[in-house]
Amino acid sequence: MNSNKKNFFLTGLLFFIFLIFTFIIKKVDVQPIGPNNSQVGLATLNKYVFNCFGVNLLWYNITD
Repeated sequence: MNSNKKNFFLTGLLFFIFLIFTFIIKKVDVQPIGPNNSQVGLATLNKYVFNCFGVNLLWYNITD
């Protein structure tokens, strides 16, 4: 395969992975665990990671 075909295939593959990830976040394990009971996808995994790392004020300030 030449370079253009490889790049086109890789772009398509990454877009497909993006679509699958978006679908999973929207539909799998959605629970009201966010601030003000906002709905969060992959809630169990998100809660576990939050419990492991806690709140980082640097990222809070950057994203605020």
